Amino acid sequence: MGRATTGAAVASSSKSSSTSPTKRETPPKPKEGLRTWQREWAATMELEKWSVDKKFVHPEGTSILPKGAAMRKFKLNQIEMATLPCEREFRGEGSTTVLHYSCDQLRILATRKRTKLGKLLEEDGPRTCSPRVSHRGGASRDPPALPSYLEHYHRPNPPPLKIPAYTSPAGAQASDPAIIIWEPTKIMGPVTVYEACRLYCINPEDIQDLSAYSPWIDLPTVAKRAVALHGGFHAHKALVLRHRTAEEDALDQAKKNKSDFTFSGIIWEQLDFYFRTTSSVAYEHPSQSVRERRVAVLYPIESEDQGDYGCNWEWVPFWGDF
Repeated sequence: MGRATTGAAVASSSKSSSTSPTKRETPPKPKEGLRTWQREWAATMELEKWSVDKKFVHPEGTSILPKGAAMRKFKLNQIEMATLPCEREFRGEGSTTVLHYSCDQLRILATRKRTKLGKLLEEDGPRTCSPRVSHRGGASRDPPALPSYLEHYHRPNPPPLKIPAYTSPAGAQASDPAIIIWEPTKIMGPVTVYEACRLYCINPEDIQDLSAYSPWIDLPTVAKRAVALHGGFHAHKALVLRHRTAEEDALDQAKKNKSDFTFSGIIWEQLDFYFRTTSSVAYEHPSQSVRERRVAVLYPIESEDQGDYGCNWEWVPFWGDF
């Protein structure tokens, strides 16, 4: 599947079927002096780069956000984030690192950035930072109740077509796991045709019967379809990794730091909700046994600043291999 081909083929479907309770708009940039502003701002950020302290801890009572959610909420890039002190938290198997930033400091930096453009800070949607205490101690690991503005996400109209059956391809080179986890990490509800094609490396014609029934696609159903089309669980995973590697190489050559693909607004609403609710299971780093049984998906990727370790490509959403 070619990423550009798939996106072009289903762009109109994505636009018509994806709705968001909060309209996201990027503030207009000034027509004159933009390049000068960019150079001056980048130079300022380089001078203000934070000297990494791996033992840094935010004071008690500080409202914080994890890096991914902070960048989306305050519209900051990697260079700008590098100017802010961050607290490191190691979670789960393999010592997964989560970086936490102060909401007050994020707001100040974002306000400075917008002021440079002659705009005040405009935050997206009904979101709030999580108090630092929610990251510590005996917080519940049960998912939080879905807020009212996201309830319709789990009950789209018309509902997606669900096909429970799956038969392992006869010519599979390796046997499927005895138990397969069909649901991906982080995304809990249905997606658009465009998103389904990206996530599972398929083409729109592969799921025409599903899209004819509803513009929304059930994730476990399309996962079963993709695994069968690609020759089994392991063949599908290898295909996803090849697509990821090819995209990383293309982004490197184009000197870009993130994928062109983006989720629809309603999915970002849900992801933001789970990312900022740190007691949610969406924050759990899956164990090795879980990762080995979960169907791979091609999430968007971006270049992640890892401090002393340089930069590396990371999945978006974060903290989950597939």
